[in-house]
Amino acid sequence: MSFNTAISGINAANKRLEVAGNNIANSGTIGFKSSRAQFSALYSSAQLGSGRNAIGDGVRLAATQQNFNQGDSMTTSGNPLDMRIQGNGFFVVSDKGSLAYTRAGAFLKDAANFVVDSEGGRLQGYAANDKGEIMRGLRTDLQIDTSNVAARATTRVAENI
Repeated sequence: MSFNTAISGINAANKRLEVAGNNIANSGTIGFKSSRAQFSALYSSAQLGSGRNAIGDGVRLAATQQNFNQGDSMTTSGNPLDMRIQGNGFFVVSDKGSLAYTRAGAFLKDAANFVVDSEGGRLQGYAANDKGEIMRGLRTDLQIDTSNVAARATTRVAENI
C-alpha cells in the first residue's frame, strides 16, 4: 500500500509540473489564461476500516482549473482591431462553420474586409438593421464596410524608374 501511495505522489508531482510547464510555455501567448492543478486525497476503505480509521491511499489530480481573473497589464498595440475583454466573456470566431471561443483579441482585416484572427477565423457579432439597431440572436461575420468611405485625391505622385 505504501508503494501505491508513493507512486501516486510521483504521478501527482508530474501532473503539477506539466501544468506549470504549460503555463510557462504559453506565458507570451496573447489571451492565454494560466491553469492550476487541484489534487484530492485517495482513501482505502476496503482493507482496514473506514471513517476515522481509513488508511490513506495517495493522491490524484482532481481537476485542472483555468484562471479567468482579469490580467493586470494592458498593452497598446497600435492595431485598431486589437481588442481586450474586461470581465467575463469570450470572443466568438467562426472557422468554416464551426464556432470557437477565445480571449485572444489580436484581430486583422482580410482581403474581403472581414475581421479575422491569426488563423483566419472570422470574428462574430450581432447584425444591425438599416437604422443601426442591433438584432439580437442573429450572429454574423463582422465585416468592415468601406462603401461609404470618401475618396481622397492624390496630392503627390512619385515615380522611380
